[in-house]
Amino acid sequence: MDDRHINKNTRIKEGKKNQIFLKDKVYIGTTGEILRRRRFNTRRKGKTVSIPYYTNEDMSFRIKESMLINYLNFILTALTEVEDTSVVYQNSESKKQQFLIEQRIHIKKINNLDEYKNFINECLNQDDNQMYLNHYVKRKIEAGQFKNIIEKIEIYETGLVCILNNGFEMSVRF
Repeated sequence: MDDRHINKNTRIKEGKKNQIFLKDKVYIGTTGEILRRRRFNTRRKGKTVSIPYYTNEDMSFRIKESMLINYLNFILTALTEVEDTSVVYQNSESKKQQFLIEQRIHIKKINNLDEYKNFINECLNQDDNQMYLNHYVKRKIEAGQFKNIIEKIEIYETGLVCILNNGFEMSVRF
């Protein structure tokens, strides 16, 4: 095999890997509309070249895949350099206020003691879940494993936002 064939296979594997990583994660930030990967043919130096883009349904919005990947890599590199990646979900006062509001709403719907116990149990589980997610995301960032922690990538006309599964956000302008 010659080098040209090896390079082509490497590019195809890399493209497939990127496509799988970004599948169902890329959205337009303002409308929440999902962007799909499409290839557009253009002519460069007399040859037809197929370039992948992420576009919405009516193709009024699109971003070049290579540009998206460059900015994602920039964000993820910057994320590994952030020392404190834990997220303060809520301070104790706002958490108490939220609980009281939710309790007031649920008390009107609750008919017996078991339903109230289930409500309290759900509230405690949400707190534990948030602590777990903070530790999970921190471990993944330190290990450089971003595949499982990136839930959604929003693209705006003014920038790109990478949203992780516990609400930790980083953005870059393009």
